[in-house]
Amino acid sequence: MQGFKEYCQSLHEEVQWTRSLFDHLYTLPYNEVRDFFLKQEVIKARDTNPEVESYNYLISDDDQRFQLPLVPSMIERVVGSVVTYGIHASSPKNLENLIPLQDKKSKQISVFTTDEEERMSSGVWGGGGVYSVLKGNVYAGGSTDIMSIVDKQGRRLVDLGPKSEVAYSYDYRDVVKSKEYKDMWKDLQSLRNGLTKKLVALGKKSMGNQYYVNLAIDTNSKLVNGAIKRDYIKKYIDGTEKILMKHKEVFAKIYISWARKQSKSWNMVADSYDELVMGNFQIVKVFVDNDYKEDFINHFAKIKLTDEDKHHRIVHGRYPDGIEMPTWEDVQKKVGFKFPVEFIWSHQAYQLLPKFLEKNKK
Repeated sequence: MQGFKEYCQSLHEEVQWTRSLFDHLYTLPYNEVRDFFLKQEVIKARDTNPEVESYNYLISDDDQRFQLPLVPSMIERVVGSVVTYGIHASSPKNLENLIPLQDKKSKQISVFTTDEEERMSSGVWGGGGVYSVLKGNVYAGGSTDIMSIVDKQGRRLVDLGPKSEVAYSYDYRDVVKSKEYKDMWKDLQSLRNGLTKKLVALGKKSMGNQYYVNLAIDTNSKLVNGAIKRDYIKKYIDGTEKILMKHKEVFAKIYISWARKQSKSWNMVADSYDELVMGNFQIVKVFVDNDYKEDFINHFAKIKLTDEDKHHRIVHGRYPDGIEMPTWEDVQKKVGFKFPVEFIWSHQAYQLLPKFLEKNKK
């Protein structure tokens, strides 16, 4: 069963899938606006036009968020390549979706290396019972949940701002308070604010004859077309890379140092679990909880069971006559996985990665 924090995270990530990269970089829905004066303006405008609360708004100058798109080539130019192991907890269906993502840098997923309180054993977003050990490139990570988000295309982003999830972790508090970080943050804000100011006039035009509220923008308008969005995304990413290159030591301390540490020797976290964003990965081995074994085999055998069949199984300890279940060995021959699958009991899933590394070290 998911804990409350894991439930909130899965809900949060589901919402992110509905937003484009342009929206993540430059806009916020009203319920995420933190600018006090803008909120007051919207409240006053509601009597005239209730729709103002459904608008998107350009990010204000003092907003404490800065979303970094994890472009593999950019991250590697700034801090180099970090290769390590991680675990992705999911359902059988999501394992099926995971397989074709192998060896693709642009297809990134969230993994963990340590799970102190067993919160991740049920999975967060993709269901539970299946633990895929992956080896791949890490483009960001931390010894805590860094709350990476996803856009419509499946690209991941992390928040570099002083109010991000990482900033509240005891491991990084001193770094966020340092002059080096504050200098980087000042440069990042200056970059985005300069670009956003150029979008204000376009935002006004995009709203047409509707009641205009400061910073409102209709990103579905023909005026805010694909060419404009691509141009502003490129300016944002290119400008961010220059800033990260200038401040790469402090960036690496917050978002890469934990991955480097884990790539050399496994370490436990003092919090609940960590998060690494991984791409260009290979599935090394899959562990399946025995409680999910039957569902796992049925899924890959493409066996469809009715509710009556399942009820019969619960009551009588077997399926109705005529339904014969295959063994995993039979299914494996059919699906031809290039990685081994091992069935384990729930208690064996605790801190699974160090057990795997210890058993397989050369």
